[in-house]
Amino acid sequence: MDARTAQLKQLQDALQAKQTERGTVVTFGNVLFDFNKAELKPQGYANAQKLADYLKQNPERKVIVEGYTDSVGSDSYNQQLSERRAQAIQTALVSAGVEPSRIQARGYGKNFPVASNSNASDRALNRRVEVTISNDA
Repeated sequence: MDARTAQLKQLQDALQAKQTERGTVVTFGNVLFDFNKAELKPQGYANAQKLADYLKQNPERKVIVEGYTDSVGSDSYNQQLSERRAQAIQTALVSAGVEPSRIQARGYGKNFPVASNSNASDRALNRRVEVTISNDA
């Protein structure tokens, strides 16, 4: 295992990331944001710092930050909230020293749920930010 692969494995273990065909996906779940809020909780900053440390060691990697919400609220409000959450992660990464040009932030509102939205625990799963670290190096 080369050094880059070892670093990626360590990041995956630390942040429960998973490998997909798009790249390595790190999910920042609802535990990092209060309901209806876009400000990161302290644990969110800690996780963003871990990701930033990896990105600073691998300057050729780019990331896409994607925000999502549950189905509660209007479509337009959820769209804005998802964008603000993605931007919060983007801001945390930039503050930790990642070059802004390496980060794209997008919001998808209630689209692309990972759970049903039929109960509180499922809705909590849908309130998330996913960061995809590109496979392109």
